[in-house]
Amino acid sequence: MKEKCSLKESGRVDSILDAFALFLTAEMKDLVVTHTNQKAEKYYQKWNAEHDDNKVWNKLEPVELDAFIGLLLYAGVLLSRRESVNELWIMEDCGRAVFRATMGIARFKAIMQFLRFDELTTRMERRETDKLAPFRELLNMFTATLQNPYTPGPCLTVDEQLVPYQGR
Repeated sequence: MKEKCSLKESGRVDSILDAFALFLTAEMKDLVVTHTNQKAEKYYQKWNAEHDDNKVWNKLEPVELDAFIGLLLYAGVLLSRRESVNELWIMEDCGRAVFRATMGIARFKAIMQFLRFDELTTRMERRETDKLAPFRELLNMFTATLQNPYTPGPCLTVDEQLVPYQGR
């Protein structure tokens, strides 16, 4: 008997957060959080040793990563590619209140600076055989995640898309 096209139970969504979780799982977030925190802590240790300082990295949490990704997506929706990060946080009319309400600009910049997807200590040897080594593990998780919520069947149609091309 042929299986019908359908959403699996794991593909059912009741909220925007549920839909978001279909594509970015808790395991994927944990991977990013772990490697980002490792990079930041290593940087702060080196900084403190060189500058006789006592700066401390506030560990990134999965919920804060969600907020960070949400701000990046929102900036994309607003077509903010030509605006600097500073312009998104300014207090005057052209700034966006949601950015200031979600997190401070210094924290946003710090997360962006230290955002990592893999183990830095083994990257070079992995990169010799795999050019996607810096995010291969995350890419594999994402690819597996995309296959989970839907069961393809005989009703599936694959069509072509014509993409505008202005070259010769």
